Amino acid sequence: MKLRVLTVLSLLSFFSRGSEVDVYKAIAEHDIKLISGLTNNCSAFDVRNSKGRTPLMEAARCGDVEIVKMLLSAGVDKEAKEAGFTVKDQVESYLRRTGEEKNRIIEYYKREGYGQRLIQMVENEAKALGETPERIASWKEILKVLKQEKSDCQPKGPIDSSTDPAKNELLKDAHVKAKSLISAMNSSNTAVVNSMFKDKKAAEWVLKAMGLRSNVSLVRVRLNKSSAHVDFSVMAGEKPVTEHLKYTAEGFHADEK
Repeated sequence: MKLRVLTVLSLLSFFSRGSEVDVYKAIAEHDIKLISGLTNNCSAFDVRNSKGRTPLMEAARCGDVEIVKMLLSAGVDKEAKEAGFTVKDQVESYLRRTGEEKNRIIEYYKREGYGQRLIQMVENEAKALGETPERIASWKEILKVLKQEKSDCQPKGPIDSSTDPAKNELLKDAHVKAKSLISAMNSSNTAVVNSMFKDKKAAEWVLKAMGLRSNVSLVRVRLNKSSAHVDFSVMAGEKPVTEHLKYTAEGFHADEK
């Protein structure tokens, strides 16, 4: 019975990640048509691959300037992090480890008498990144685009405003806690997730989404009388589903809406 349950969960997880496979395959094959067809659904580009990268990170790593621009135009979150680094940090790192910067490091190692093994490690790292003059030029172009482009997967003004300062503080707190909740979900930190809820019923869809490794993004934080209400977008299969939570100073609650 236990094996059957695990098999069902595995199948659900597989089907919920179908769009991820399509997106990353499209990036690898430079499938502009498929990417263009998904650009009306920002959350489709937030699904991470097995290495923890977002589609934007993967496109940047491949040096695909055109797809990077398309993803940014679609409104993907360029501030998303993998191991603490944004896509801009990663591209800067690629440039530090290849081309002229790599050669400077090697010359320094030679001058200081470091062994050939260390120099070979630097060469192997550059090779693993797919170092070519064309890719380095693409990374430089992508870095310029990332520095200029302002993009966010959330709609403009994700937080409602109020004339009451106390209510505005509640809205801001709800926004911060919602971001923390999504971070805990992405890292599968069940203990932190449970600690943020007033009751177990409120956490039902959250724990289910974690079990299926669904991508969750913040849509909006709004005010309703004395509490804040948070809207989330959850990728369920190929289409996003909107879920809601109520937030008070005590934590998250099930939203009766």
